[in-house]
Parts: sequence; structure tokens; C-alpha cells
Amino acid sequence: MYVGGKDMQDQDTDEVRACDRKFERRVNKFRAIHMTLAEAFDVWRIVPRMFLALYGAMLWWLVKWFTTTRTIEKTQCDSELIKLLAQQDHLTLLEIKSLACTVIDVINVTAPDTAHTVFATTVAGLATGVFAFYSNTGRQWTKGFVVWKLKNVDKQLEEALADEEKGE
Repeated sequence: MYVGGKDMQDQDTDEVRACDRKFERRVNKFRAIHMTLAEAFDVWRIVPRMFLALYGAMLWWLVKWFTTTRTIEKTQCDSELIKLLAQQDHLTLLEIKSLACTVIDVINVTAPDTAHTVFATTVAGLATGVFAFYSNTGRQWTKGFVVWKLKNVDKQLEEALADEEKGE
């Protein structure tokens, strides 16, 4: 059946092609935006920087843990001497404690042993590998930065569709 000099089937195919073009434009715009975001994510190197920052924090906590040793002093005080010294007005409590109390034993609570030393040395030695990972990953900037422009995508799509229609 002909309507206005065109076959109905031709009108349907023209409408389908127009819908396909709109869909392709939307998809290409989405791809361009997606690639722009991916490019920016890669340029800023967010994941390697987060990894390096977390490694640095872990190394800081490790060094603090390794170098912090708590010691407990076990003391014994003579109560009679404390009473006698407390009656004198010219002595402070610290002076009384130093005169009446003696240290019996010193206990290291968290002194690092060989296993702790090996662990701390290994984690600190991995810093070269972590920094090499940070330095050698990411985009190699020999080709420059790719700019994803939406206008160019639409223009390329129109050219491709025009070439496709000429070929039919």
C-alpha cells in the first residue's frame, strides 16, 4: 500500500532507523562520558595512591608498635619508713616514695623478639616493591591525553550513518 508516494514498509524502516540513530547517539554519549571518567580516574591514579597511603599508614603503625616497649616496675615499700617520713613537713610525696620504696623487678611487657623483628623488617623491606608498583603502573603518557568530546562522537556517528546509507 502506498501513502504519499511511499510504501508503508519504507516509512516503518525510516522510523526504525531514526530510533536506532537516537539510541546510538545516547549510547555513544554514555560511552564518551564513561571513557572520560575512566580516563580521569586513571590520570589521578586513585587506586595506586590509596594503596600507597594505606601502606604508609600500616608502616607507621608497625614502627610505633615495634618501638613501643612498656616496662612495669615491681616495687616494695616500707610502710613504717613512709609514716616516719610523712610526718616531716619538708618532704614531698615523690621524695618520700624514692626514699621508702625500692624496685624489686622490672618486667618488659612487649619487648620485640626475633619473630617480631623479622616481621617488621619484611614489611619495611616491601616498601621498595610497593613504590615500584606505584611508579610503574598507570598510563604511559607517550601518546598524550585522549579527550572524549561529545560533539565529535555525534559527528562521527552521522558520517558513519551517511556512509552506510550511501552504500545501500
